[in-house]
Amino acid sequence: MINTRSPVYRFCMSIYRYFILNVLYILFCIPIVTIPAATGGLFATARKYAYDDDVPILSTFWSGFCENWKQSTVVGFLFLFILGIAYGDSRIIAWLRLTSGREAAICLICAVLMSLSILLHAYPLMVHMRLTTRQVLVNAIRLNFVKPHLTVVGLGMVAGMGYLSAAYPVLFLTCTCSVLSSALFRIVDRKLEVVIKLSHGHLPITVLDQSNPSSRPHSVQ
Repeated sequence: MINTRSPVYRFCMSIYRYFILNVLYILFCIPIVTIPAATGGLFATARKYAYDDDVPILSTFWSGFCENWKQSTVVGFLFLFILGIAYGDSRIIAWLRLTSGREAAICLICAVLMSLSILLHAYPLMVHMRLTTRQVLVNAIRLNFVKPHLTVVGLGMVAGMGYLSAAYPVLFLTCTCSVLSSALFRIVDRKLEVVIKLSHGHLPITVLDQSNPSSRPHSVQ
């Protein structure tokens, strides 16, 4: 008889769930244009995992995919647009010799990091609260400055997992995206807890109502 409460069983089930979620995410990303919406489904499932170990993967992912596809797509393509502008500006600056190639590269890297940090906060916010796209982006920017060391940790995790996945592609196929989404959601959730504890809704940020974490909360202005 299998003991479903044993640490070994729960650990094996966690590995299984992360693997299935990762494969599901990659499959939904194959059409390319669905990558932003698939990312919304990924973080929606990661949010459920944060509160409950027993989560129906396919239905939760599909629900998050359908519910957030519009905002996910807008945020995702806005991110690509900003990166395109930053890359184009850096190339123009280098071509006009207004600065050295190294300085242009540094400016491009800074723009990428800033955009990525906003994106890493935007998706968890999107699936955690009912916000307009503008509120998602504004609050994602503000959350970067709440416990900024956690922002650095999140970016470091993305860089580290990206490096390991490039060196060992099997990681990307089996766990990279699912594990990262879970860790990044927990980071943003930790920041929101700090905001709620310190502000009680008085800081200039849209704060979620955590009275019922099993459902998607409304925003509180």
